[in-house]
Amino acid sequence: MTAAGLLHRYNCAQIQGLLLRCEGLIVSLTESKAEGLRQLLKYLRFNKLLAKISHDQKKKKTLMLEIDGPLSLFVNTQKYGLNLANFFPAILRQPEWELDAEVRIRKNHVNTCTLINLVEFAPTTVSF
Repeated sequence: MTAAGLLHRYNCAQIQGLLLRCEGLIVSLTESKAEGLRQLLKYLRFNKLLAKISHDQKKKKTLMLEIDGPLSLFVNTQKYGLNLANFFPAILRQPEWELDAEVRIRKNHVNTCTLINLVEFAPTTVSF
């Protein structure tokens, strides 16, 4: 493994650690191909997550995914956060994306975390 690959894995693990405490996740996808979207939806289903899919009204070619888990309607569980964290590497495989996550680190305090990909970092052959 190269130094760049190791740094990528470390950064991915840092974000996955934040997503363990995530309450809601909105992913904006631009310029995604049908094959990539199909694989992304497969990962959603595999991780038992629910998504509301819509087009962004301002940007016509942007697809919005509001991601929830089956238990998120009733109670925020650690298992739901783990499913979101396991789903994150699938987002990295998309060509252009933006992620907004509401993260509860303290009991009564919710922070918003925004991530935007500038360069495609995810190796296509490595499994997470």
